[in-house]
Amino acid sequence: MDNPQETENLNIKWLAGFFDAEGSIGFNDKPIITIMNVCPNTSFVIKDTMIKMGIIPDTHIREKPSKSSKKLRWNIFLKYDEQILPFLQYVKPYVKGKKFQLELLEEWYKNQSKKIQDKLFFANQVYNQIVCKPQKIMQKLKINNLEQYVDIPILNDDDGYIVTNTFNCLNYCAGLLDADGSFNLDFVSVKGKSKYTPQIIMMNKNKEIVKSYCSVLTNNYIGYHVLFNMSEKKVDKRKWKITVSGCKRCTKMLESIVSKIHTKREQVNLMLQYCRYKLNNSSDVNDVTGFECKKALDGMKKGFYV
Repeated sequence: MDNPQETENLNIKWLAGFFDAEGSIGFNDKPIITIMNVCPNTSFVIKDTMIKMGIIPDTHIREKPSKSSKKLRWNIFLKYDEQILPFLQYVKPYVKGKKFQLELLEEWYKNQSKKIQDKLFFANQVYNQIVCKPQKIMQKLKINNLEQYVDIPILNDDDGYIVTNTFNCLNYCAGLLDADGSFNLDFVSVKGKSKYTPQIIMMNKNKEIVKSYCSVLTNNYIGYHVLFNMSEKKVDKRKWKITVSGCKRCTKMLESIVSKIHTKREQVNLMLQYCRYKLNNSSDVNDVTGFECKKALDGMKKGFYV
């Protein structure tokens, strides 16, 4: 039987990954932690996890659904000390990309300095991110240069290379994928024959988040490809794209996260079924199953089934 305390800890690690991808820390006179644009299933998991930490979060339904989905979306807010302080105690130890901002928030609670608020706002714009258009960022921050703090280095394109470490938390990884991941079948026609290639894709602008995600893949012996596009001219900040491709690699990853992921578990289960089918039926050249699976996955992303 599962240990309830261990399950709770694993859900907190999942929440840390989801927060790294979709959370924000700011000030509106007082501190506010926000997790934006979550679906009903995710909202329930987040609130249930927080309630077990003694946090009763504020929520409200967004006025308009997101462009990619007609489903209602929820925003989750922590605005009061009795909400934020337990979040810092329980979740911050597992956060990777936004840990620096949460540490600044802890510091603010000690002396409530306006300088810390300014530093946190600055860190939100540049920390662990590669800035392509510094003038635009400086205009937003209302400053004359980005060399403001010795502990906030300004990254450039030379910092795009990802070096992994020993980090290996699949629950954190599942949280990232629930927030920023996509599960696709890439379609090509080769000499009149249909070919569908499973792909698990995660994109993010925060280098520490990307490094943590790649470390989990590396330490679980899952092959992947990192794309860092320096030729893109229009973006303000660079983005990494990490792709796990092919039935064997995707099967290994999907089996690792299927019990840990929440929002996109149906997509994970469906793709896992397809990967297993293809590994056992490689001679199916027409791949009608791939066509059906792709239509179903595309429908799930929009909030309905095809």
